[in-house]
Amino acid sequence: MTLICIDPGHGGDQPGAVYGGLNEKDAALQISLMVVHTLKDAQIDVIMTRNDDVDISLPERCDISNKSDVDAFVSIHLNAADSKSAHGIETWKWHRSTSDFADKVQNALIESTDAEDRGVRLSSEFYVLRHTKAP
Repeated sequence: MTLICIDPGHGGDQPGAVYGGLNEKDAALQISLMVVHTLKDAQIDVIMTRNDDVDISLPERCDISNKSDVDAFVSIHLNAADSKSAHGIETWKWHRSTSDFADKVQNALIESTDAEDRGVRLSSEFYVLRHTKAP
């Protein structure tokens, strides 16, 4: 059986991006709960790094994923920008990853939303990408 770790970004004292009174941490949690519901309906097992508005450190998020030996780690974030032209969906993966999981996620998101495709991007910087074992 497949096991996915869903990581709602930010939480607690860390609001993330703030736009028009909306905190990223709240939107990320609501989206994550919808994703969990959808995955469970598809008979996919899911764990979450947080289920409510609490601050979970980056090392703790990675430990939750790594100790559970998940098949995939998905950290959900939203961004805000002053520029009205900044919009769309992007998916990030570890710069040395050979997995096509991020490409599959990005393609499914674009297909189901018709949002602008900002592509799959590579990073060596994001803590959770460096310290989780799963794609």
